[in-house]
Amino acid sequence: MELKELATQIPRHLSRIFDFRTAGMSPPNRLIFGFRAIDQLGNEAASLAKGKAMIVSDEALEKMGIVDYVKALLSSSGGFTVETFTGVEPEPHIETVEALHERCAGKDFSVIVGVGGGSVMDV
Repeated sequence: MELKELATQIPRHLSRIFDFRTAGMSPPNRLIFGFRAIDQLGNEAASLAKGKAMIVSDEALEKMGIVDYVKALLSSSGGFTVETFTGVEPEPHIETVEALHERCAGKDFSVIVGVGGGSVMDV
């Protein structure tokens, strides 16, 4: 079953999207989460910037096709050129952060999109 098909089966009362803001992040400091929140991603990113995007995620979400789905949203809705980094492991190591830093160095990404849970957000 396709990701979009699965999303339509979620009961309406569970589909509330939350907008979380924290003082610990520099503006734009926005985390959006909830069922179907992913569908806003391309437009949300495009409202912040144009150009190149980096998706940071893990291998499990890549294998499930979610990283490709996000890449398509960023490309079609946001007009971004997209690269991916899916090497985030549970309880990420400093070497993972260093590898991502090397991957991004000098590439002038205008937006970085974290797709996943706490470990991805940590990185």
